[in-house]
Amino acid sequence: MILLTLISSKQKTLVNLSTMLYTAPNRLGTEIVFKDGGRVAVTEGAEEILRLHQVWHGSCTNITNISTNIAEPKNTTPITTTTKNISTKNISVGAVGGGLVLLINNMPIPVDPSTKPSLYQFSKTNEPLLNLLGYWMDLYEKQGGQLTMVSAVDLGTLSKVVRTGAIEKAMAVFDWLFSSDHYRAVYLRNKGMVNPAVVVSSKKLDANYALSQQKPLPALPKSVQTRSTAIPSFDAEGNIIGGNHGQ
Repeated sequence: MILLTLISSKQKTLVNLSTMLYTAPNRLGTEIVFKDGGRVAVTEGAEEILRLHQVWHGSCTNITNISTNIAEPKNTTPITTTTKNISTKNISVGAVGGGLVLLINNMPIPVDPSTKPSLYQFSKTNEPLLNLLGYWMDLYEKQGGQLTMVSAVDLGTLSKVVRTGAIEKAMAVFDWLFSSDHYRAVYLRNKGMVNPAVVVSSKKLDANYALSQQKPLPALPKSVQTRSTAIPSFDAEGNIIGGNHGQ
């Protein structure tokens, strides 16, 4: 395993090269291709990757049974940790650049370093939570956003959603938030107030869910043409000569 910089997040992470098949040039660096078809794109060049791999291989002969920060190639068998013997689709087992990381939609995303250890431990192997965060991230990115770090408050909010069994409610709110023409959803999008902690917190979830369930009002009928209300004109004798009552 060697420390490389992922193109997707610009963060350092350890990559397991034990099943590497070959490397291919990438316009931003190098793509590592594995025997099972998985790929990881990094900023380092092929020669540097080979050099680092040789250095690591020569220094690890006395190291056994390591469970550490491993970047999972896309479309590969999920990572299994040796600490808890857990194997799930969305699982985060390590750190990026010495910090915390979650694997969301097969992408390693850094986590706010102020996150409490107990919250991170609960989140990193909680597939419903990771899937819910991935659902929000997908909608967010379709709107042009880019998640570069998961905040502690967002993680705490989603943790409570999962613990209280309100996942479907939260997903309905996320759908409404990013696609509805409701004035409240439009306001939140325009103000950039789209983070989970803003819209599905314990104080906002029920209210926003109720809004998400409202059916749009039917279109108003075409207005009936009304008579002109032009101000009439008068002649020298006071007779109406224009407007609604004059010729």
